[in-house]
Amino acid sequence: MTLITHRFQIRLKFFLSCLFLTCATPLLSSELKTLAEYPYSAQLWLGHVKAELAPAQNAEFRSKGTGYIQLYLNDGDRITQGDVFAIFQAERINMQKEALENEKILHDVKLQSLDLDHEEKSIMLQGNTDELEVKLNELTVASDLDSVKKNKKLSQRIAEATIQLKKQIERSKKRIELHDDELNYHTERKQLELVIKRKEREFLITKKTAEYQAPFDGIFRITLPKNSADKEIDKTKIWLAGGVIFAEITNQAQYNVRVLTSSTIISQNATESLTIQIPLHGAGICHARYIKTDTQGQRRTKVLVFQVIDEDRQLAKKIAKSNPQAQIYRELPDKCHIVAKKDLISETIGTHVEGGWDAIVKRIWPQAKIIAVGHRDLAIQAAQ
Repeated sequence: MTLITHRFQIRLKFFLSCLFLTCATPLLSSELKTLAEYPYSAQLWLGHVKAELAPAQNAEFRSKGTGYIQLYLNDGDRITQGDVFAIFQAERINMQKEALENEKILHDVKLQSLDLDHEEKSIMLQGNTDELEVKLNELTVASDLDSVKKNKKLSQRIAEATIQLKKQIERSKKRIELHDDELNYHTERKQLELVIKRKEREFLITKKTAEYQAPFDGIFRITLPKNSADKEIDKTKIWLAGGVIFAEITNQAQYNVRVLTSSTIISQNATESLTIQIPLHGAGICHARYIKTDTQGQRRTKVLVFQVIDEDRQLAKKIAKSNPQAQIYRELPDKCHIVAKKDLISETIGTHVEGGWDAIVKRIWPQAKIIAVGHRDLAIQAAQ
């Protein structure tokens, strides 16, 4: 039977039972209640649903592969968002860390050696310049001697030598500033620094991939398989197959109720006004208010999400991670009379009425108005 055929049969039964029985005159019962005789409420029951009650924030963690996992916390410890609570294959990570530390030592030695070579070359170039400047100073002193001034030929030779020395000194200073060794030194030093930075970055990525961090504040729980849970746990070395759930973090500050329903009655009511009640078998009733609609699965099925009110948080904690039977209600904007549908059907038998529940109500109480339609009742507002 197709969904369309099923819906058609339901609709047909409804009309045959209460709207289209063919007597022309109404046979209103002499015992017809007045609207005021029906109970007055600000809630309308829409139906019962299977719910899922769980902490609003709950995360499970699986082993990243087959191997050892090391835990840093005990079962039941509090944890803060961002804290690292476990690491996969800690020995391998520690070995990589040790290898990186050794490389950093060698890197520092190479840098020191490079700096010393550069310093020596700089001193040598500066020494050549200093030597030329000493010779220039000697020529300057000699050019001022009377014996030299009297000897034009000698004076001319000293002047020419002075010009050449000045040019050599200028070139020497430029070599100090722009010589190839200086450029090579800075290039080589930068390359060495980039190599070690790249290796440090690669190690941090590997380490971060192996670590488990808390996505939010909460309580840490160890949830090892049954065959492991009964044994004394060595937190530093837990062998697990790939994909096995070994821990969870729960934020018990808030609990949510999720409801997957295909009820047209529920979907036709404004979701913002919906509430949930979960009876706890003598321990009270847990109340929750609608907060959002999620989707799940490939068909994008709608899931209504409710948040447990603060006053009932401890009640929710008792049945967390369960699938209780829940009652779903619509909170009405004002108190209304809650009228059973069966009463209206019995009062209109033998009457031909078109227009559904609105027409039926208008026929019985002309000034009344339907505010909401529930699973078995109508919320009706009397004439203002």
